[in-house]
Amino acid sequence: MKIESEEAQRIAVEEILPRLSFLKELTLTFTEEAGPFCTSSLPSLPELKGLTVRGLRSYSHHSFSWDNSPLGEEISLLDLDRQSSLESVCLVKPTALSIEDPKAFLSKIRLQGIYDGGDYGKIDQIDAKSLRKINPAALKVLLINRLDHGKSNKPPAWWQDNWTSDPVVSDVYGAVEHAQVNPYWSDKDFISLIEFKTGKKRTHKVPVGHEIIVVGGSKWAKMTDWVFPGDRLTRPLQDQTLDLSGIESFTGEMIQLIYDSAIPVRLRGDALTEELASVLSSRKGRIELVGGSSTILSSALKKRRQANVLDFSEHKLADGTIAAMNGFAGEELTVVLSGTLAKAQATALAGLPFPLVLSCGHDGLVAIPDAAATALAKRDAPTRLWFHRSRDLLGGGNPDHFRLSKEAVGELEENENFDLGLFGTTMLVKESGKSSRFMQLTTYSVSGKDKMVLETISGVVGGSSRASSKVGNVYDKKKKIVEQLMKEYQFA
Repeated sequence: MKIESEEAQRIAVEEILPRLSFLKELTLTFTEEAGPFCTSSLPSLPELKGLTVRGLRSYSHHSFSWDNSPLGEEISLLDLDRQSSLESVCLVKPTALSIEDPKAFLSKIRLQGIYDGGDYGKIDQIDAKSLRKINPAALKVLLINRLDHGKSNKPPAWWQDNWTSDPVVSDVYGAVEHAQVNPYWSDKDFISLIEFKTGKKRTHKVPVGHEIIVVGGSKWAKMTDWVFPGDRLTRPLQDQTLDLSGIESFTGEMIQLIYDSAIPVRLRGDALTEELASVLSSRKGRIELVGGSSTILSSALKKRRQANVLDFSEHKLADGTIAAMNGFAGEELTVVLSGTLAKAQATALAGLPFPLVLSCGHDGLVAIPDAAATALAKRDAPTRLWFHRSRDLLGGGNPDHFRLSKEAVGELEENENFDLGLFGTTMLVKESGKSSRFMQLTTYSVSGKDKMVLETISGVVGGSSRASSKVGNVYDKKKKIVEQLMKEYQFA
């Protein structure tokens, strides 16, 4: 039912819906002019099981997909006990949410979102990232929805046992042929792998609520993932981060709710005060902070011993910001970057005394010039490069992530504390009769060229060798590694 004005909303709830008491599913689509919506205005619909509230859907001919517009006005969920059969409330891209009493959502009713693939989308988490304003009761429901209720003595009625499943992992060396959640039928969610050695297909079912973190090859994808045995293919519900980075401000009560929960959360730095940030510093669960002033970071990181992520992919990484990180007392700090890392920034990062992870932002590209690499190479604490492989499941974005010259790679690798992962040099060896063969693989960038280079040096240990280079990124390198492992090579 389309609602285009406040008057249309009044007519719908006072004149039309009372005549449709037999409804089991109801979808209300609001335009920007429709005003705020409160469920207390709905008439009693005794057979209603599912309520969906969404904005208009716009069609993008560039991506060949439909997208849901954010709900511009506040959604208030009140008096839901009047809907005696209600099992789920689906909100698609809400921007403001208020819940009067969370009890119903902690037992009978599930607050959820849907996949954009169709009107009959299967269960998904609500898109909390679209929220700009929220009240404490609504926040409590979002946090509860992320918990693993499998061990609870009395789980909510909407809980499904297979949400507690362990991550789906690969059991072969192979390529990801297909990785998709079907928005219409949950039994069609699967990941198929092509085993490299035999060419046989292995299919893994994706449990409800899991997030797929690999990319399958298709005519739309620019790349496919190559996997090793033990590589994760999905992320369970309870391991997924609750993205609250759109929330503009938090109250003390809301921060206390976040503090009491171990769910990974993502918050905006400038939505916090120094006092609220200080409360979070001793929280047990992982925190991702997006931007924030040096004073906020200093308060949030002071004496913090748990994992922490600082996202500066869309914010300036100033000298004062890096200096504020010195108060961190945890095991490992992740800093998300984008653009070009300046020598001064690299020098300041090199002075941090704790283990550090340098990562790329969404669709990000981090260039580390030779001078910055020289400065980073002086770090005494463990350092590694890492990126989110699941950030664009359609294969978009930049596949290279980090841009390092051959000289920069070599200089960083001289420091034993550096782990460049697939961005570094990989050595493989194989016993062949009385001799040993080797293959050395390196990816690096060349100044003035957009594409990365995959360099291969192979030959006999202590004997002759030959070198070759071609266009290739870290995924091409991983494919090459899989090929050689199947030929009985081993990591050196």
